[in-house]
Amino acid sequence: MRLRELDLTSYRNYERETLTFADGVTLFYGQNAQGKTNILEAIFLCTCARSHRTGRDTELIKAGHDGYRVGIDYETDRSESESLSLAYDQTQARRTIEHNGIRLQRVADLMGLFHAVIFAPEDLAIVKDGPSERRRFLDLLISQQKPRYFRELSVYLHILNQRNKLLKRFREEDSGQNDMLQLDIWDEQLAKSGAYVMATRQFYAAQLEKKAAAALAHITGDGETLSLKYKSFGAKSEDEASIETEYLQRLHHGRRDDILRGSTSAGPHRDDLEIRLDGFDVRAYASQGQQRSITLALRIAELRILHEETGEAPILLLDDVMSELDVTRRTNLLTAIQGYQVLVTCTDLHQVFSPELATAIYEERSDLGRINPAESDRLSNLGTINFYKVANGSVSYRGSVNKTEND
Repeated sequence: MRLRELDLTSYRNYERETLTFADGVTLFYGQNAQGKTNILEAIFLCTCARSHRTGRDTELIKAGHDGYRVGIDYETDRSESESLSLAYDQTQARRTIEHNGIRLQRVADLMGLFHAVIFAPEDLAIVKDGPSERRRFLDLLISQQKPRYFRELSVYLHILNQRNKLLKRFREEDSGQNDMLQLDIWDEQLAKSGAYVMATRQFYAAQLEKKAAAALAHITGDGETLSLKYKSFGAKSEDEASIETEYLQRLHHGRRDDILRGSTSAGPHRDDLEIRLDGFDVRAYASQGQQRSITLALRIAELRILHEETGEAPILLLDDVMSELDVTRRTNLLTAIQGYQVLVTCTDLHQVFSPELATAIYEERSDLGRINPAESDRLSNLGTINFYKVANGSVSYRGSVNKTEND
């Protein structure tokens, strides 16, 4: 999959901006708060209709405007040209999503059309914060390749909400036999839907563990062992039918406590993805650097899984990742992502290029490809690197460098 064009209208700090993209690496550089991250955010928005930074469409609108629009043109690995657009009008509180000019009725219809994986500073929450962040990470990974999962998860959450409403009513009122029969019905539906969600998560958690462990070993070279385990309500089975039976039993056994609590105490909405490094919980024992490397390894694993499952190479979006990595890990990362279209942001070009080349780019010299021939060995597998300067919501092309120019 290759991104060809991005069109922004009244988005964040952009009045109107149209960018075209080539294969290889595109690098956006500039000072903080100029709009670099906004570009990656807009692209990622097209994967799931949700920003990785906020769940509120109103925060994406440029000040003084009533709405925004983001549009992309992209080419699949089957050489099919496609387009996506998302627009939001706050005067009507209405979002519009179109694929190839045809309006989509549901966000679920968007899932799986365009694939992108983003690594951003906020991603540390996957490792450091509570279970909800890890569930969200896992859910989005699966939803991009299995639209059915996204729909089934939505169904599960709807049933869960209905069951919780009934539990709250039981807590406030005396419940009769007919009410309990109604709860039985909700329990059966919740167990069936929840079993599919849990079985699917378990399968992908196992795939994620293999690929994330390999990615971490490649990036760090430290020989540390990364392990992931999907932590459910205590189900001993892995197949969907057995999980459904066990979950239904758990709902029945915990019914009295659930009524007192007014909510459902077990199920996919309470599960977690346990992450350990050399057997220790990374939240408590891993350093900041280790946590960042683990998060990056999870994103690379996501990239690999999406590619294998869909047959489409996702776009990789790296937001200010180089600033937190040493030279060795930067180099290892660059070799790990070869073959993908990559968009990178940074504040300092020295985080990506040699001092000679970085200085030449800043000076806007025209002979960039011949500044440091030895650097071609490090960059050759990435193909052409195009770089753009971002300042005050405006993007300007500043040149390119590739192996051919250096040779």
